[in-house]
Amino acid sequence: MFKMNENLDYLMNTAEAARYLGTTPGVLAVYRCKGSKEDLPFFKDGRKICYSKSTLDKYRAAHMSQIATIGVCNGIF
Repeated sequence: MFKMNENLDYLMNTAEAARYLGTTPGVLAVYRCKGSKEDLPFFKDGRKICYSKSTLDKYRAAHMSQIATIGVCNGIF
């Protein structure tokens, strides 16, 4: 039985990361091209683009208050 090391972070490809964040792979591609790497860091392994789950969690937490505020202002919540 393989026991996963607790220090390892789960990695997601672009489609998985987009689904996790509730957006599209195209939006993540724009983020990468526009140089927002400081906002949503990623890394490449050859042609494969990866996002770490912990990084996505931090991004969601940092941007959740903005999303909630917009929703309240527009009567969504």
